[in-house]
Amino acid sequence: MLASCGGDHKVLLWNLRTGGPASSFVGHKHVVSSVAISANGKVLASGGGDQVIKLWDAKTRQELHSYRGHKNWISSVGFSNDGHFLVSASVDKTVRLYELGAQTANSGYGHTKEVRAVAISPDGKLLASGRPTTASGCGTWRRGRRRSR
Repeated sequence: MLASCGGDHKVLLWNLRTGGPASSFVGHKHVVSSVAISANGKVLASGGGDQVIKLWDAKTRQELHSYRGHKNWISSVGFSNDGHFLVSASVDKTVRLYELGAQTANSGYGHTKEVRAVAISPDGKLLASGRPTTASGCGTWRRGRRRSR
């Protein structure tokens, strides 16, 4: 499964056999800058200029949930391998961790500058984030506290 996003405010799932789009997900009100697929392939997450993260059912294309809280453009989203957590980064200088069963943000982790990339370790315990500068722009956290800058 391959997903893409862009300036048309949509998320697309692509048919890898034909090379064409298989389905589209419509609901964002601005450019979509990041999309992620859960490890089991059942859920997509997307975020962008409208400052909203949307969760989508990959099969039905229905919106499952919207998360608000970032104050600026969402630059990156990702799932933990077990599907229990979603992480997001924003140019508002924060990284947020969402426990999907709770449907709320657990934590916000701050940077001194905009955050462009985020990832979560396979066990969901470690977050890594980065900004568009040098290696000193990276941060790692154990859920709940910062490890290094």
